[in-house]
Amino acid sequence: MNRKDLFESMAGIDDAILERSERRRPVRRPWMGAVAAVLALIIVTTAALSSLRMSGQVTQSNESANTTASDSAEPSGEHTPATMPEPAVVTLAQPDYPDMADFPQWTDYVDAAGNFDMERYDADEALWRADVDAQRQAEGYADGLQDFFAAAMAEFLAGAEGENRAISPLNVYFSLGMMAELAEDGARQEILDLLGLSDLEALRTQAKAVWNGQYRDDGATVMRLASSVWLDEGAALPDTILAALADTYYASAYRGQMGAENYTEAFRDWLSRETGGRLQEEIETVTLEPETVLALATTIQYQAKWAVEFPPSQTAAATFHAPDGDVTCQMMHGTYFGNVSWGEGYLAAAKPLENDGGTMWLILPDEGVEISDLLTGGALGLLWGEGSESKEMTIHLSMPKFDLTASTDLIEGLRSLGVTQVFAGQTPITKMPHAVRVTADEEGVAAAAYTVMEYESTEPVGEELAFVLDRPFLFVVTSPDGLPLFAGTVQRP
Repeated sequence: MNRKDLFESMAGIDDAILERSERRRPVRRPWMGAVAAVLALIIVTTAALSSLRMSGQVTQSNESANTTASDSAEPSGEHTPATMPEPAVVTLAQPDYPDMADFPQWTDYVDAAGNFDMERYDADEALWRADVDAQRQAEGYADGLQDFFAAAMAEFLAGAEGENRAISPLNVYFSLGMMAELAEDGARQEILDLLGLSDLEALRTQAKAVWNGQYRDDGATVMRLASSVWLDEGAALPDTILAALADTYYASAYRGQMGAENYTEAFRDWLSRETGGRLQEEIETVTLEPETVLALATTIQYQAKWAVEFPPSQTAAATFHAPDGDVTCQMMHGTYFGNVSWGEGYLAAAKPLENDGGTMWLILPDEGVEISDLLTGGALGLLWGEGSESKEMTIHLSMPKFDLTASTDLIEGLRSLGVTQVFAGQTPITKMPHAVRVTADEEGVAAAAYTVMEYESTEPVGEELAFVLDRPFLFVVTSPDGLPLFAGTVQRP
């Protein structure tokens, strides 16, 4: 977007947007070690603010602070230098998240005598089901995104050369959507072309449906997305843009002094809250520099329990054939009935998550086939039922426990995908580091990530399959609607 739009007066912001109240419910975790994935994506667009301020294009705001530094200390008899109050951090808008009834847990309906209250359970289950159904979208709402998701996973996961890698395709999609709201016409069109959409209104319609189609926060399964806008003091976005970000991406909005310690702390607090505190060490490195014009942040929190857990008693030391040599890992073993798919160069098993919480796809290349060959050769089509065959069978799964940390910068990858103009011009995005951590154990998976942008297998025989992940493999966690939330490669557990 141009500087004139960026620094238009804030006075015209729609009152309905400014007055939206936030319902922040703590994430309920009645189980431990279940699948948990968190991703935070931070977009920071920078520009030379000194020249902008001198040009007179910045309008100053007189809005009072929601939070300020504490008052100066009382005199102690010795001379104490005056302490200036910290600049205000102003909350401009907060999202109103969809309400959702708790998933009814069977144990909550059994009294001390062991009697089960079926009537109360059925009533609560009906309320929960109604809220879940309210989030469902019309069939085909995400049509056309398959090409983008496949291209993004191929771009950012291929060519690892023995490295573990991970990314959240869905979060990259939402970040691109928010970037499109701020972009000039040419830069916006590059984003729309990558996403396979005709115009900004089509993107808004699709992104809102995708957001609501994935949202779940019912105490048993969490798929929670959040977004925010962080403006420098005196800077403003047109009310139409803030309204679109709030309506489409449920974005909150804040204003403060870039470079001020309390503004950076407020930013970090938001990130910590929206990532469930799982990325504290990484978040402590995030700063809002004085040169920053604005920052956009998006996050995903995901939790779902395995439908069938791995019995801890069956976990044992085993050999994993890593690219740089064999290593010993703790291998989990479990049996369940599920989907097995196969195509040219791979065999895949779908491990379902409880409470319609999605699926973790485990994709094992054939001997002699590289993961990169699968990523660039169309194997990801199995996620949406293309280019593969499948059958239901009993799966004896052996899967290594792993704690995977991976990082990459997204700018060059997005440039390769055709998005270039947002990284140039007067207010460019100058950095996009993307870090992900994924941990898998007997009860489930825990994952966290953030990004900073400164502005031919043969058919299985019989009805049982021993599926052993003892060499590098690819995993994809999909939502109930089949959208890829997280994807990664395990080269060395």
